[in-house]
Amino acid sequence: FVKSYQVDYTLLWGDISTMNKITQSYGGVYALPSSFLIGKKGDILWSHPGAILKDYDPQLFAQFVYKIDNALKQEE
Repeated sequence: FVKSYQVDYTLLWGDISTMNKITQSYGGVYALPSSFLIGKKGDILWSHPGAILKDYDPQLFAQFVYKIDNALKQEE
C-alpha cells in the first residue's frame, strides 16, 4: 500500500495479537474510514468497514438508505 500510494500519515503495523489488542482498545474499529448508523439512543445499529459513496457503490448506498429509513420508522 505504502509503495503504491503517497502516504502522509502514520501507519500501524504489527503482529496479529498486537494489532487485535490495539484495535480493541480503540473500540474495535478495524478499518478507516468506517461508516456507522447510530440510533437516536446512541446505539450502533449498523456498521460498514469503509466509506459509503453513492457514485462508487450505488447498491451499497441504496442498502444504507434503506437501513436509515427502517431505523427511523422503528424509533418513532
